[in-house]
Amino acid sequence: MNTAPVLPCALPVHYGGQPAPCDVQVVDKYSGQSYRLLALAGGVVHGVGKLNLAVMSQQQLEARAGSLDLLGLFVLSNHLRHDSRACITHLQDRWGAIRTMTVTGGYHHTATAVARGAGMIPGDSRIVIIQSQTEIRPSCRHPGCMHSALKCNKSASNTPRTAKRAVSFHTSKASEQERTCEGLKFLLDNGDAFEDGDALSALTSIAQGPAQCCVTGPAFQHMLQQDDLSVVETVMRNVVVFARMRSHQKGQVMDLLGERRLHQVFKGQPRHVPGLCKTCMYCGDGINDLTALGAADVGMAVGSSEASAAATLAGRKSSIAGQSVPQLRGPA
Repeated sequence: MNTAPVLPCALPVHYGGQPAPCDVQVVDKYSGQSYRLLALAGGVVHGVGKLNLAVMSQQQLEARAGSLDLLGLFVLSNHLRHDSRACITHLQDRWGAIRTMTVTGGYHHTATAVARGAGMIPGDSRIVIIQSQTEIRPSCRHPGCMHSALKCNKSASNTPRTAKRAVSFHTSKASEQERTCEGLKFLLDNGDAFEDGDALSALTSIAQGPAQCCVTGPAFQHMLQQDDLSVVETVMRNVVVFARMRSHQKGQVMDLLGERRLHQVFKGQPRHVPGLCKTCMYCGDGINDLTALGAADVGMAVGSSEASAAATLAGRKSSIAGQSVPQLRGPA
């Protein structure tokens, strides 16, 4: 089973003896309503003994199986808690300096729907979804693929929206930013339609305020592997949703938001990426949140004993609503 509904595009999957179509309308229909989708596929692994089978990775098994048969999609309820929106609104209204965001391993379409429902993204806002080109198979890189249930409007794909405040990119940095963006795909989500976006226009729209920002884990990884880190800075200052993030990437987000800095090896040399020096509180409920809980200034584990190992605070409730937390100092 795969928690991100891109299985038909990422693997040679068949349905009813024919290649499974990558524009499955049910994916858009349910993920856009914040449901969680699991794709189930099966295949036969030939020429592998039981002992070897036990130690093989998922990727090795898929390579040996070759073509897989799509058995079905599970649609699981993933609705917001009744108190989620009120809790987010309370944080934003009572302490206006608090910035809220979602960091999840889930599919970006589902994550943005949840963020809209929770009030992190205004309902009428345009969202720039930044993906890595490696996430999309060449045959699936047209706007209608995986979004076939939505109308595609290309007429304004290269037209930046009116800015709320003036922010300019230095001309000397423009070419570097273009090189950084070469491996990225920018998709504009208007709520009821999708458009392919121009990279620099999309980044300007994010920096100036008209557009919200969603970044996938593979795109985040691509940005951190480039010489120019100005795109990373623009994203970190404005992003609202991180989707398809692995555990260590959640920790990297905390490092880049806080004072710790991100330490990495780049082209064989150590590189230290400065953070935004914000005071960060991270809330999580699973083992994949351990790294971020430990990296944040305050880590709160909710509803799970797994996450409490690395958390500053732990509660049995599956929500932060009504929880007592220490007073945070500085911009949060």
